[in-house]
Amino acid sequence: MMDFMSFPNKFRITEKTLAILIVFLGFSLRLLMLLSGKSLWGDEWFSIDLAQKSLQETFIGALRDVHPPLYFVGLHLLIQSLGFHEWVFRLISFVAGVGTVYLVYLLGTKITGNRRIGLWAAFLVAVSPYFLQVSNEIRSYSLLGFVSCLGTFLFLRLLDGKNTWVAKLWYLLIAVSVPYVEHYGWFWLFGISVYLVYLYASKRIVDKSLFWLQVLVIFLCLPSFGLIAYQALYSEPVFDAARVSPYYSLSAMLKKGTAVFWHFACGPNFSMLSSERVLYYASHSAGFWFSFALTLGLFSLSLKSLAGFVRKRMDIFILFLFLLFFPIVCLLILYPIRLHSRYLTFAAPYFFILIANVLAKEQHKKWLSIFLLIVAGTYLYTDYNFIKLKTDPLHREDYPAMIQYAFEKAGPNDAICGFLVGQEVVSYYDRRLKLPKNAAYFDTCFKLAKDPSVKKYNKIWLMGYMDMDENTNIKNMAYFKQAFGRAGFNAMSRHRRFGGENSLTSVYVFEKN
Repeated sequence: MMDFMSFPNKFRITEKTLAILIVFLGFSLRLLMLLSGKSLWGDEWFSIDLAQKSLQETFIGALRDVHPPLYFVGLHLLIQSLGFHEWVFRLISFVAGVGTVYLVYLLGTKITGNRRIGLWAAFLVAVSPYFLQVSNEIRSYSLLGFVSCLGTFLFLRLLDGKNTWVAKLWYLLIAVSVPYVEHYGWFWLFGISVYLVYLYASKRIVDKSLFWLQVLVIFLCLPSFGLIAYQALYSEPVFDAARVSPYYSLSAMLKKGTAVFWHFACGPNFSMLSSERVLYYASHSAGFWFSFALTLGLFSLSLKSLAGFVRKRMDIFILFLFLLFFPIVCLLILYPIRLHSRYLTFAAPYFFILIANVLAKEQHKKWLSIFLLIVAGTYLYTDYNFIKLKTDPLHREDYPAMIQYAFEKAGPNDAICGFLVGQEVVSYYDRRLKLPKNAAYFDTCFKLAKDPSVKKYNKIWLMGYMDMDENTNIKNMAYFKQAFGRAGFNAMSRHRRFGGENSLTSVYVFEKN
């Protein structure tokens, strides 16, 4: 980017043109991802199923889950308006993902006063595998990144004195929406509030109307805080010591903390692995070590940038500290089981702005060019592989392949059932794949296990959504081995896995003795 802008006048590319090209690059990559027709995965099915219901049922269903209702209500209204199509399901995340690229350009420029930093940050976000992934998910995380970035930008404009009642109203609406899009938005709200308090304490601003505006935002968000408390008690087993305690060993916390920045820096390829898989890749994969080294390099640049702000701009240091690092450390200490990078889209942009702050000021252009080629090449290569995949790059759940395989292989004297693979999933892919109807089909394995006719079948084909924890899978399969065993079936081990070696979609087969 620096080299482009140092060309002779007739070849020079303006910063505005570069910003447009970067946004177009981000749009193109996300469009290719959208058109790749990936298999929906478990949580995406939950979003679609909830959004199909009546508006009241959508709202109540969200309250009974572990997320706030705003995204699901928006998805419901979108489906009602545009129809039941996969591109409609992904539209909110897609638009928010493209918008985030442009907002990061504005934010990087606004925070540092340097447009080149904004351009570098926007470029990194545009090609980032992390942001490409969340921009395609039928979940609230891409929207969280967009509204939180927009909220920060509007807040900074208010600090600049552009605090007309219209500007304040826009900030109020956007800021209040953040915690109602996703509970993790409270970390963003807390970070902005701490930043505001610091500015008052250091006498950098004296306009008390901004203070009272922030108080109003917090007051309007209090019902969201009440919802968190309700869901923590009735939906999320927060106080289950057996569930939470394994995450509090030193090795587990180091692994979790590293995984967050690894996911930010290089995407989910190596960031969400079990300890066993980490050891395997460490011994067998050069790509694993390259990804780790690149993550370490980018993380080091972010720390270098943060340290520079301590010396020159303490206010910006406070902003980055509480919007990026504080939420990660806080979750790591208080509730590491829910520390996951895809929930932290409100924080990730600041990671890339910190990196861009170093890159844009680097004086050694040869070193800079080499590093840029490595990062850009790695990101675009990863993006290419993500777009080629038939599944979500993180969860690798290949439902169409699994369902088609079971229906094609099952004979007329067999039965097919699903474990956490509901009727709506099968119906959706039946419309797309025109599945053969040779075998009897049961919505759930529990229904088949209790059906008196179960003994008449030769084989049972169990289509299963498995857990990342293999011990949980062993417990689940033990139930079916016992239930189908009483009907005279022997259990085979996993017959086939769909979506890759770490996939959670599998077919098990039970045969007559």
